[in-house]
Amino acid sequence: MGEVIETERYKDELVKTLAKHGFGPEILEFVDEVPNDPLRACRVYKIEKKIVMKKRVTPEEKEININFLFEKFPEHLAQLSDDLKFLKQLVLFEMFHIVYRYQTDYECAKWGFYHLNK
Repeated sequence: MGEVIETERYKDELVKTLAKHGFGPEILEFVDEVPNDPLRACRVYKIEKKIVMKKRVTPEEKEININFLFEKFPEHLAQLSDDLKFLKQLVLFEMFHIVYRYQTDYECAKWGFYHLNK
């Protein structure tokens, strides 16, 4: 199936992604478990402008997150088999929730996919 993703290995790339949109590295925090949602790989706190990401994401958790957050974008799902692109998409998705606070998950995911390969 795949290996556990050690997300902190990708920190530099994720911080670069945030910087492209005017956010500093302090916005991203790595945690053992996402509070109140143990299966979730990443979560945003809009008011605090904070994105928390699990330090370790199992293949099962990756699949659950892809199915839950990005199932409406079948044309992009193949990209998410790459762990870095998966993590970047999570960060972009959550970051756009901060930028566009009242937009739907669908819109934030769409903007994330648009910016994923830029």
